[in-house]
Amino acid sequence: MSEKRKTLWLNRLGSVIRRELIEMTRDKLYIALSIISPFFLFFLFAYGFPLDVKDIPMGVYDMDGSMESRNYIELFSNSVTFKMKYHYSSRKEMLDSLSTGYARASLVIPPGFGRRIAKGENVTVQLLIDAASPNRAIIISNYAEAMTAVDNMKRVVRYMKEKGMTSAFTGGIQVYVNAWFNPTLRSDDYMLPGIIAIVLIFFPPLLSTVSISREKESGAILSIYCSPITRTEYIVGKLIPYTVVTYIESIIFLILTRFMFGVPIRGSLVLVLILLFLYTAGVIAIGILIGTLMKRQVTAILITTVGTLLPSFLYSGFMVPLQSMGAEAQRIGACLPVTYAIDGLRKLMIKGVGLEDILLNMVVLAFAVLLLTGLSIFFFQKRIR
Repeated sequence: MSEKRKTLWLNRLGSVIRRELIEMTRDKLYIALSIISPFFLFFLFAYGFPLDVKDIPMGVYDMDGSMESRNYIELFSNSVTFKMKYHYSSRKEMLDSLSTGYARASLVIPPGFGRRIAKGENVTVQLLIDAASPNRAIIISNYAEAMTAVDNMKRVVRYMKEKGMTSAFTGGIQVYVNAWFNPTLRSDDYMLPGIIAIVLIFFPPLLSTVSISREKESGAILSIYCSPITRTEYIVGKLIPYTVVTYIESIIFLILTRFMFGVPIRGSLVLVLILLFLYTAGVIAIGILIGTLMKRQVTAILITTVGTLLPSFLYSGFMVPLQSMGAEAQRIGACLPVTYAIDGLRKLMIKGVGLEDILLNMVVLAFAVLLLTGLSIFFFQKRIR
């Protein structure tokens, strides 16, 4: 390409970019979709998706009232998982609290609990759980059983010491759990990197698809048809400004994730930024391709919404690890750019891996940008159809 042709190409590309930036600043819909909505969705997901089970409202119906029963109740009161809020005087009061949802679990301690414990006898307590949410019910049950098991072990050790039997049994298996990468087991550290990718797959493609489909619907695209601007210049000119704006938003999300929600960035910040750039360019290219193919704005919006947000929730590994899904779901997830973005962000931010571990993610995202942009250029025709 000669110097003159290169200058003309850059001038025409720059004119498309300037035109798009002017449209951005004038359009109230763009301001709503690009600034207000993404941040609203980000905070909505950030505060709504953490999976930590804590402060479960709990009640107790203590029919014994002994020191032993009070000590057992304190196990739950001192736990971060449970919040002992109710003390019942009758079984009816306890069941009413469960049925209305005030309590999610209720502990029933039978009469003679303390006396039987003192005699070394087995005693059964009842834990009533609101199982309307099965997953939460399973977690509550596991926590309660684990806390009781630990308390029983302490009782056994104390009994053996009192009887001078500390050396009577020295065998057994002890599991020492060392949680790597997320030692505090915070769900925020796992969910927030995925939330960044999910938010970016929703609104940015809508912006880019609306920018093209609206021009077609209003007839403004005719000025492009009559101009010397080529298909490549038009598509790339659309891609660049929306990618830059979305990339800035992704950096703000990353800052909020790090300093507001305390999610660490253990890997290279440069690699995180490169991955985010490739991903933002890819999601914008998705919207441009749909806008190129669709004539009507409403149709483009519906297809973009259904084709991006729903598959991203279901098949990207955002909620459920991709390896735990069926073969068909894994094949669908392998075709989605968001899958590689979520996986790469989690590896970089939580595990602190290097380039060799996310190279595939970056290659796939870069290929997606080139493929989607190439398809948009191919399908965009400078003529009325």
